[in-house]
Amino acid sequence: MKHGFTLIEIIVMVGIIGVFMGTGVVVYSRTIHKNNFTKDIDTVVDILHIAKQKTISRDTSGVPSCPTFAGYAVLFDPDNNRIVLEVGCGGFSHGISTYDLQNATFDNIVTPTLVEFLEPYGSLAADRTIRLKYPPTDQCINVIISAAGLIEKDPEPFDCV
Repeated sequence: MKHGFTLIEIIVMVGIIGVFMGTGVVVYSRTIHKNNFTKDIDTVVDILHIAKQKTISRDTSGVPSCPTFAGYAVLFDPDNNRIVLEVGCGGFSHGISTYDLQNATFDNIVTPTLVEFLEPYGSLAADRTIRLKYPPTDQCINVIISAAGLIEKDPEPFDCV
């Protein structure tokens, strides 16, 4: 009567478990990378939507006294990898909120760039494209803001060139 496992059986089982663990780690790592990138993309899109909606509603709650409202803008600052939500009031821009990108960088912006939403409809002077890059995977995604104020993002990341 046989009791226990042979050395060969144990080695085979350890090998099978190792293959499954290795595959699981790779899949988990890819999922984490994709989620981190998606979080920054969603932040950019959300801030753009907020700026547009605040322009349409003429929301000046961030500025105590605003004699001449000029709309909201989003400043993309590649040097500090951040986004600043601003309100134009009385000929000046006032920073309302600052958001730091945690995982993505700006791929097509090398100097601070302002995207201004014009009142009363939250439109822009011209189409704008913001390309975000996720350095660990060299994947990019475009966030496109049309002159009419429509904000869209690419459905899937693509390889940056």
